[in-house]
Amino acid sequence: MRTGPLHVVIDCRFPMPQTHAKKIGKKPWPAMTSRPDCDNLAKSICDALNGIAWLDDKQIVALDVRKIYAPPGHGGETEITVRELDQREVDQ
Repeated sequence: MRTGPLHVVIDCRFPMPQTHAKKIGKKPWPAMTSRPDCDNLAKSICDALNGIAWLDDKQIVALDVRKIYAPPGHGGETEITVRELDQREVDQ
């Protein structure tokens, strides 16, 4: 179990609605500006991992959260990366 300061990266991928997929074709994918909110995703994930990935989510000193559309034909998924920081990284 991690006990030091942490940097957590959360990537949440959601299926793209069919209406979006048909409209954009081969254009770049639009930003996902619909619900759920990034801060709500982060809170629920960080709380759920208390006692599993870390002692307490108060150890998280850096947090990056993205919500993006998954590639066509893929369902949703969440990827979480946790990295323990050393004191030099925290002091920057």
